[in-house]
Amino acid sequence: MRNFYLIFIGVLGLSVGSFINAFTWRFYEKNIAGKKIKNKNLSIMTGRSMCTHCYHQLSYYDLIPVISWLMLRGKCRYCHEKISFQYPLIEILTSVLTISYVLYWKLTPISNPTGVISLILILIVLYGLISLLIFDFKWYILPTKIIYSLFIVGVVYTILNISQVSLITLLASTLIGGGLFYLLYIVSSGKWIGGGDIRLGFLLGFLLSDFKYAVLLIFLASLIGSLVSIFLVSFKKINIKSTIPFGPFLIFSYIIIQLFGSYILAWAKNHYLIV
Repeated sequence: MRNFYLIFIGVLGLSVGSFINAFTWRFYEKNIAGKKIKNKNLSIMTGRSMCTHCYHQLSYYDLIPVISWLMLRGKCRYCHEKISFQYPLIEILTSVLTISYVLYWKLTPISNPTGVISLILILIVLYGLISLLIFDFKWYILPTKIIYSLFIVGVVYTILNISQVSLITLLASTLIGGGLFYLLYIVSSGKWIGGGDIRLGFLLGFLLSDFKYAVLLIFLASLIGSLVSIFLVSFKKINIKSTIPFGPFLIFSYIIIQLFGSYILAWAKNHYLIV
């Protein structure tokens, strides 16, 4: 029974990943790119799925997560343009993370309705962050509308779990999460860090609700970002002056801390790295 439950969650995650891909592209086209696609409804709720190249309406058999991409060999059935590997990658990533979050929360829905609601809220945040990851990786932007919407979800989650949250540590975590980036922004006049990274830092600090996790967030994001940059420079994919988005490193670090933060802090404490 447990295996069927996890399979269902995994399939659901694939479907949500497909939705995230569609939402991100439609949001970009409608609110940022400013393209006027003739006679096409870009609404994520009422618009029909379409190819991002030729805008041909897609059939149900073109929309099966991962499988359709494999069957079509990564090309549109109608215009034969390449379909980015982003699509199956995000679907698989969303599925794996959804299963991971469900296992981490160890829910029994009937006996723990509050836990179920909390998980749904935190999954909404996760899916929003995956969308932001795509935005920053592809277009070097972090839409304010999405970040503020996730703040609202985070506030509801915090209120629901207020007994487990210290307002002092919540405030400290929020300030640490975004405060450092704000200082870098001021010192560099916006050359080292963007406004979107500042807002994302405040959001993630607020969601973590613990100043130790917020410090760990900055450390992990900087470490991962440095390692990735060194790797890319070594293989001449970028040069020293190239700009790479920092948002994805923050988001991946947040997910790592959500799932393994307590273990990381325990290990650091055992090795006298923290008090």
